[in-house]
Amino acid sequence: MTQTKSKQTDLNDIVGDTSDNEGAIQEVFGFNTELQILGGEIKEGKKGKYALITVLEDIVEHKVRSSAAAIIETIEELIRKDSFNGKDTIGCMVKKNTSSNDNVFFTLVGLKE
Repeated sequence: MTQTKSKQTDLNDIVGDTSDNEGAIQEVFGFNTELQILGGEIKEGKKGKYALITVLEDIVEHKVRSSAAAIIETIEELIRKDSFNGKDTIGCMVKKNTSSNDNVFFTLVGLKE
């Protein structure tokens, strides 16, 4: 029996022009690191949508991105709930997960509004 893995699309292929951000959220901040999210928006890239996320580290704002479906859904939900009001940050962490068929995916966990 032959196992096949789904083809992963490179984030740069999805996003296209990356001059508006510092890179993928997991590459900039790593995993299991407490993050303070200030805001987020959903953008349309060359090959699909992605999240552009503003993270506060100390007093410096960082713009990072993610094309992970679970992170996009989380940012969309936070937008729907009007959580990005400019007053407060939302605490969370990026977590790396593996599905039952060995696909790797990323989520935001521990959301503290």
